[in-house]
Amino acid sequence: VSVNMSTHFIPRVRDHAHSEQSSRSIPQRFERRADESRKTSPMTSEESADAAGPSDGAPSDRFKSVVETMTDGVFVLNDDDTITYVNAAIESFVGIDRETLVGATFDRLVDVRAIDAGEYDRFVEALEILREGTQREYRMTVETTSGSKLELRLCGRQGSGGGNGVVGTVRDVTDRERALETLERQQVALYRLYQADV
Repeated sequence: VSVNMSTHFIPRVRDHAHSEQSSRSIPQRFERRADESRKTSPMTSEESADAAGPSDGAPSDRFKSVVETMTDGVFVLNDDDTITYVNAAIESFVGIDRETLVGATFDRLVDVRAIDAGEYDRFVEALEILREGTQREYRMTVETTSGSKLELRLCGRQGSGGGNGVVGTVRDVTDRERALETLERQQVALYRLYQADV
C-alpha cells in the first residue's frame, strides 16, 4: 500500500513577531477552526490608536467604552511600563482586582505568584522589542503558575505627549494549546510510523 504524507514537521515557535509569512506547524484548516471558536475579535488599528490618550498614558473614553464589553483582557502601559488602564475582564486572567493593578507594573504578577520570574522576563523582552520600533506587534504565550496558558498580543503605540506606550490583549488559550499539542504528538507518531514502514 502506497502511503503519501508530508514529512515536514516544523517545531512550533511559541514567542514570535507577528508576520503573515511565518511558518506554522499545524494545518491551516485546524487553525481556522480555532480562530472561529473565539468569542471576540482583536482590536482594530483605530481602536488601538484610541488607547493613546493624554500624555499621562490614560486611554480615551471611546477606547474604554469598546474594551469594557470584551471578554479578552485589555491593558495599557505608559512609557515607563506603569499600568494606566485595565478592563474588567483582566481580573479573571490574573486574579488581581483592577484597582490594584492600575498604577503598578506587571512585576506585581510575580509578587503575587501569578506568573514566575522567567515568564515576566520574557514579557519585558517583548516590550523592549516594541520600544525599539522595529516591530509594531508582538505575540507570545505565557504560562501561569496554575498551568493556564495566556496569549498576549502587544502593540506599540505613540501617545499624544510623545511617549511610547503599549496596549495589549490577553486571551486564555489553554484548551487550544492542549489541542495543538495533542495534534503535534499525533503528527510525530504518524511520521515515525511512516518512516518505519518505508
